Amino acid sequence: MNLTSSEKLERVFEKYFQKTICLSIKDEQIKKGKFLLIKNCIIGNNYFYELTIERVKKLDLVRIPYPFEIEEYPEDNLLFLDYRISSLFKNNKKMLNEMVQWCESKADLRSANKMFNNILEIKFE
Repeated sequence: MNLTSSEKLERVFEKYFQKTICLSIKDEQIKKGKFLLIKNCIIGNNYFYELTIERVKKLDLVRIPYPFEIEEYPEDNLLFLDYRISSLFKNNKKMLNEMVQWCESKADLRSANKMFNNILEIKFE
């Protein structure tokens, strides 16, 4: 049975309910706490996963966009969500080059979203 990326990601997260979750980009920790809930969320034309994480008796909602690629390493309780442009256009070099040029002309893209052209590392404990 072939799973969509969304189904695959939801199944991975289901295994780790009530576990400690740590979200990082380039060794910079974004959030850490007890993973309580995941749900699909649509805001305007944007699709997200909304994670509920408990931190010191406080609930945080973290929105993460749907990734271009997913890599799971169950033996290490590790998940990589890939938001790199090169992953989105890996089979189309011409389009990749056009997107890279376009993104370089839009300086505010990087500041708009930490995950833009990065990999989100999710570690479960």
